[in-house]
Formats: sequence, structure tokens, C-alpha cells
Amino acid sequence: MKRIMMAAVWPLLGALAIATAPAASAADADGNYAVRGLGGQSCERFTQAAEAEQGNAGLFVHWMAGYMTGLNRSQEETFDVSPILDNNAMGQLLLNVCADNPDVAVETATARLLNTLAPARVRQASEVMQAEAGERRVAVRRSTLAAVQQELQRLGHYGGGIDGIYGSGSRNALEAYQESEGLTVTGLPDPATLVRLLAQ
Repeated sequence: MKRIMMAAVWPLLGALAIATAPAASAADADGNYAVRGLGGQSCERFTQAAEAEQGNAGLFVHWMAGYMTGLNRSQEETFDVSPILDNNAMGQLLLNVCADNPDVAVETATARLLNTLAPARVRQASEVMQAEAGERRVAVRRSTLAAVQQELQRLGHYGGGIDGIYGSGSRNALEAYQESEGLTVTGLPDPATLVRLLAQ
């Protein structure tokens, strides 16, 4: 996995992830708990695996997906702890957190990342759809797209209905927002845009 720096998003995400750490809700009297699997490895190991590009980084991403599934099952008012459906994109965000925090455990970095994304979590099951612009496409939940439309409307970029349907109005609003924020202009609710727009 190659490290992809989302230059316009990472300063915000990094600052939030480092500054916030979720309180342990299930641990022993001293706040300690066991971390199983690759989550117990250091972020430095994850970063090295990603740089080596030997497929080992994918194992960390699979571990993170399982971790997220466990949180989805246990957290109240949560269907999915992340609005980003692409596990590889989540892995890239985790890699960014780990690059800045090489000595922490992957589990700690994952918890920090998900805590940062908590405001954008998906609260109820929702249809997954494909948003397409040119040759690019992004899988997104309809409820997430509705939240995107609502936020774009609040910011003055979108004048359509809040229906969670991706069309030319949503695409144009996303393009305007991405341009105003210095993001890559895709017209899609891509991971960088979702982080910037919904997780602040």
C-alpha cells in the first residue's frame, strides 16, 4: 500500500487524531485491556510494511476492518463508525496517523482515527450506491450523501433537495466545495472530501 498524503485534509485530521483519544469503556480497574492480533504491533511496523509493498500492509487493513466491525456492533446509535466504505482508503488514513506516531500501537492509532471520524459516523443502515463522475466512482451510503448535501447547503454550495441522490447538483456543489478548500476536484464524495466536510 502506498502512503497517500491528503495534503489539504491531513493537517486537520492529524491534529484531531493526535489531540483526541477515546476513553476506554471496557478495561480492567487500571484502564488496561488486551490487544489481539496486528493491532498490538507498533505503527512503525505498519509503516514499514506499507513502504515495503509486500502485501503485509493489507493484513493490518484487514485487522482494522475487523476492529471497526466490533465497534459497529458495540457502539450505541452507530451502524458504521466510518462514512468511508473503502477499506484501503481507511488504511491510508491510518497510515498517515501512524507516520506521525510511530511508537504507538496500531490499535491506539486506529482508535484515534475513528474518534476523529465519530461526528461523521453512520447512525442507521442505508443503501450503498455508486457516485460516478467521468471514469471515477465512489461507493457511498445514501445517508452519508444526504449529510454531505446538508453540509454543502449550509455552506452555500448546494441548492437542491436533501435526498441522498447523487446527480449533477450534488456533483457541481462538491466541485465548488473541493475547489474552495484546496482539495482535488473530483465532484465525488471521496474520502478526503468526507473527512474535511463531515468530520470537523
